[in-house]
Amino acid sequence: MAGTIVVDRLESDASYASSINIASPVIISNTTTFRSNSTISTTAAESLRLHRSGSSSQISSVVMEDGGSSVGTANTVRLSTSLGALSISTGGTGGSSTGGTEYARVEANGVFNLVSGQLRFPASQNASSDANTLDDYEEGSWTPSLMTGSSQPTFTYTNRGGTYVKIGRQVIAWFYAEVSVSSAGSAQAAVVASTLPFAPRSNSLTNANGTRGGFVTQNPQSLNNNALIWNNDNPASADVLYFTTLTGGSTTSGLASGKYAGYVIYEAN
Repeated sequence: MAGTIVVDRLESDASYASSINIASPVIISNTTTFRSNSTISTTAAESLRLHRSGSSSQISSVVMEDGGSSVGTANTVRLSTSLGALSISTGGTGGSSTGGTEYARVEANGVFNLVSGQLRFPASQNASSDANTLDDYEEGSWTPSLMTGSSQPTFTYTNRGGTYVKIGRQVIAWFYAEVSVSSAGSAQAAVVASTLPFAPRSNSLTNANGTRGGFVTQNPQSLNNNALIWNNDNPASADVLYFTTLTGGSTTSGLASGKYAGYVIYEAN
């Protein structure tokens, strides 16, 4: 039949194992009962309502299976509701309470619960201009480079490396570099800004030089280096982060053999 079928009531008895195949649109004008306590209905305000009557503690589920799957397999995706919460799970016979593996749940109070404990962002950030939207999280490694502010040193790296965590725009980048120096160069030792894991965001503030940067956790020189500062008020225009004091004074004289370590906190572009 190629026309439209209008049905006021469609009911299936559990004693029949056959199926009804309809190749035309089916318009439900009232309520369709599939079993004694499960119905599908529509209203003026609702396109589709799935209802299961009975105890409020019962789990109601919508199950989606790919070809060849059977109930309870890992290829079964299940949306379940119980006491106002919406659960997303696989396998099982009725949601997480009956053997399925639950991955996420929207609680009755609106809280989104990551039952599996993981949230994945795409490899390429989909940036948002909304101040209340978290649009990126990433962990990784980077390779720091050292230099000095004037005459460049001659040295080799014995070992070096770094790790970072990026949450939205905020980046925390830790670094470590062990060097063997044959010629110290001159002026302050520094971390090369272009080797940071992400380019710094342009954010120029008047007299900001020395007010943002990071901290030194280890250095081979006897002078008290405890801070890292950009060599420009605008981090996006900076070439290096100098090893210096918290007051911004020049306390290093070239590069020395030994271990440099610290971390930088900044906003990514």
